[in-house]
Amino acid sequence: GTSVTGEATFKAMLRIDGHLSGKVISSSGTLIVGTNGKVDANIEVSVAVIHGTINGDIIATQRLELGRAAKVNGNIQTPSLVIEQGGIFEGSCKMLQMSAAVDKNKRDKDQPLDASNMKPISADDSTRTTDVSQPTQVANVFSAAN
Repeated sequence: GTSVTGEATFKAMLRIDGHLSGKVISSSGTLIVGTNGKVDANIEVSVAVIHGTINGDIIATQRLELGRAAKVNGNIQTPSLVIEQGGIFEGSCKMLQMSAAVDKNKRDKDQPLDASNMKPISADDSTRTTDVSQPTQVANVFSAAN
């Protein structure tokens, strides 16, 4: 496999299927680490979707997803964390606050929930899912847009 050492900065999307050590930074981008990907670096991105191995701290300002084959050894900070069954996380987690727009709509935790406008969920209700394990942009080692 291919190995890259250094600082990776990008704007849109970066997919890693090889080995990267150093640092990964993107204030607005999405990092995808494939099942064969290994990252020995601290990561600061908007969204991280991990299916491989990470040795380092992760700050994901919007969302962090760990797939079934993910192995993360390090601390994470994110407002939204999803760990699929089988995903491994060793470290501490700090849940960040969402943006001010989201906070404004958040109900007060001491205020009772108003159920008058809610409807029951039936078995016929469909759920839409997106398969993030097969992104549309794929490269051998990693690909970066912009």
